[in-house]
Amino acid sequence: MASIIKGTGKFFQDIVAESKKITWPTRKEMLRYTVTVIVTVIFLALFFVVIDLGISQLLRVITNQ
Repeated sequence: MASIIKGTGKFFQDIVAESKKITWPTRKEMLRYTVTVIVTVIFLALFFVVIDLGISQLLRVITNQ
């Protein structure tokens, strides 16, 4: 039982030690990352809309023959 408590304490000590190593992005970096993600999502959404419309038109042409 004592080894479980000792192991649990070591686990939480390791969590604290590792969390002190974290380097958080600056406000400027976070803004840049956020803009990059939003632009990428918009680009991919538009890309897939165009592909979907193209495939829909292609299927419409094929099925009307």
